[in-house]
Amino acid sequence: METLIKQLTRARKFLTDDDDYSIIYSITDKQLIKRYFLNYKKIIIDDCINAMRSYAEYKSSYKPKDSEYPNTDYYYKIVLEIEINDSSEDDIKNMIFLHSLFRIKRMSKSKEIVINSYDDVIRIFENQTPQKWYRGHSDSSWQLLPSFFRDIQEKQIEFNYNLLVDDYKKKKILEKMNTIMNANKIDYRFFSYVQHSLGYGPFLDFSKSPQVAFSFTLSNRENVSLFFHKPSCLYELDTTNLPIIHSRSDINRRLKKLNISVFKSKASIEQIIKSSMWENLLNNTLESEIFLCDYQSNDRMRYQKGAFVLFNNVLIIGNRMLMSFKKQDILNQSLTKYIFPEDIHLTLYHSFLDKYPQYHIRFLMDPYSYMRE
Repeated sequence: METLIKQLTRARKFLTDDDDYSIIYSITDKQLIKRYFLNYKKIIIDDCINAMRSYAEYKSSYKPKDSEYPNTDYYYKIVLEIEINDSSEDDIKNMIFLHSLFRIKRMSKSKEIVINSYDDVIRIFENQTPQKWYRGHSDSSWQLLPSFFRDIQEKQIEFNYNLLVDDYKKKKILEKMNTIMNANKIDYRFFSYVQHSLGYGPFLDFSKSPQVAFSFTLSNRENVSLFFHKPSCLYELDTTNLPIIHSRSDINRRLKKLNISVFKSKASIEQIIKSSMWENLLNNTLESEIFLCDYQSNDRMRYQKGAFVLFNNVLIIGNRMLMSFKKQDILNQSLTKYIFPEDIHLTLYHSFLDKYPQYHIRFLMDPYSYMRE
């Protein structure tokens, strides 16, 4: 039977093998290691068990008779070893790292369905309900992360409303917006206009129309290297169990209370577990919030049947977002990810636009051009 540390190392490598972000495996503060392990021992052990179970199930899916991977009883034996024996510092560091990775990896779990024909796409359209919102990605590997947080250069920031406004000032967005609207009044109307005109803001764009969102999955038609070599995807969000805000003043109030911690990729585990946001989410002393903003503030947004999702009390690590477990479970259960293999893109593109020419990407970006044609 493999040693505990071997099992932990295997599971840790499994969690990092297919990721497009980099977390540095580095914890040098010995007092932090001891204190963190003592404070969160039960959580760490539970996360390690779940991570190793996921690893074993993954392996057994194509090596079902391979006795190298333990059964469920062995997980409890591991727990016993951890609790009874004096674990080495390396064992504890491995457990902390595995527990951290398990939580980070858990951010992007949702039901996935591979679509193989345009008939399957039609079925998605036909199953549309008022409770479903949609978002299209021309690259299925992209995470659900608001555009503002993709561009942050600082290694670590505590993000709030004032920082958002300062960033818009530094980029001279406020100055440019003064030619269009009164930029002295920075509110939801301002942020939504910038997001829809520049693709830059704290919200995650969705549409109530699957056709609009599907057009964005195929929006890179001119980029041959992506269109023919990268699968795309469509996210379907069931909003039934999530709060929807219809009032502009309510959205403004939520924006003023933004509280988000951000680590760019290549952050060390030591930095992450020292974060107050990490500890608050771990302790359940802070509940993450997901708000669905259903207020269309400009013509492009109306044409796209647009809506926004706003996150609060979350921790962003690289390109992933960590929430309190309860909220993450609700989001994961509400999301379905439809994946479109690259070899059917061209067929989907022509079939879709033959039926829905009004949803060509150029019309979605400039709705007035559709009226002129």
